Amino acid sequence: INLKSIIPSTKLDNTQLTNFDEHKKELDKPERRDVLQMVFLNKEDAAKAFDKLNSGEDFNEVAKELEAENADNPTLGVVSYDELAESLADEAFGLKKDEMKLVEIADSWQVIKISEIIPAQEATFEEAKQDIEAILTEENLYDALRDARADIDDAISSGKTLNDVAKEFSVDIMSVTGVKEAVVLENVSEALKGIAKSVDFNEMVFSYGLNEISSTEEFDDGIVVVEVTDIIDAHLPEIGEVKDEIISIWNVQEKNAVAKEIAENIVIDIQEGGDITTASKARGLEVFISEPISRNETFAGLSKYDVADLFLANSNEAKIYEMSGNRFIIAVEADTINFVDELNEEDLKEINKEAESSILSDMTKSMLDAYAKDLKIEIDYKKAGFSE
Repeated sequence: INLKSIIPSTKLDNTQLTNFDEHKKELDKPERRDVLQMVFLNKEDAAKAFDKLNSGEDFNEVAKELEAENADNPTLGVVSYDELAESLADEAFGLKKDEMKLVEIADSWQVIKISEIIPAQEATFEEAKQDIEAILTEENLYDALRDARADIDDAISSGKTLNDVAKEFSVDIMSVTGVKEAVVLENVSEALKGIAKSVDFNEMVFSYGLNEISSTEEFDDGIVVVEVTDIIDAHLPEIGEVKDEIISIWNVQEKNAVAKEIAENIVIDIQEGGDITTASKARGLEVFISEPISRNETFAGLSKYDVADLFLANSNEAKIYEMSGNRFIIAVEADTINFVDELNEEDLKEINKEAESSILSDMTKSMLDAYAKDLKIEIDYKKAGFSE
């Protein structure tokens, strides 16, 4: 049962100014600003960008030229104070139109510029009437849902069939087949897509036996009642049903095994005194030599942790990394430039930062798995003031 058919809409007339006064703060539009933002990981690059902008160069061009972290889209768009992290909001809303500033935010250095300021606007009753009606309708949601669920549950408890209940509430019964316990449904009607996108629906269905009618459950799109009309017990499928899938899986695994064996044989050749160029050419593979990199840089799709691992390797020690798509990377040091026995202060700081980041990442994952594993969480890190 769709929410729109449950929630009574609220209409206002010009005499109902009390509701307007109660909701005025929600309806007033705060000052908003169009904020250009260029993000760098170090102060030196940010300062260069700031100087170039002061000399009249274009914001977008400077971002691309100096390879800002957000060079593809160096803007926050039009935002209000509350949409930004407090430290970033304080800086952005303290500037005048067309004014720029070099600021340190969280783990980054940023150049921000205000390209437009849209003043705050106080809402009037006539302008806000429709919004107030929507707010009041939303406020009635809880009572309306509670009453509808109680009425439906009472009807089912009294012995009425699902068809009887559907007629009483003027809704159509929809049929869903092939529901599996932990697999999100895909081939469903448009009306059911919002409900079927969560395994909560599957869990609801599997909570009842054959010919049982469920109690009401609330989903984002409305109220759901199900009746289980058929159960197919778990069984091994016929070979003909899964033959193509088995072959596909086998092909992927076989390719992966062959690629891994070739990579491991190259590493063995290097360990036995051979060189990577000869070992690779013998197997029809090319060798790529990177530009000199520091421990804070990367190449060929390796992560920063892979590169850190390479910097700990002994001279001529081959490292093998498994990538996506049946790809393996074998890396070995070609040359060492300006090598020193001890890490300098900057390198030590970077290693400490990476260690802290790794620990924090593991802790965050554990917390999310414990409390929100089945939730979809979206965070706009750029608006929160972070560079990554």
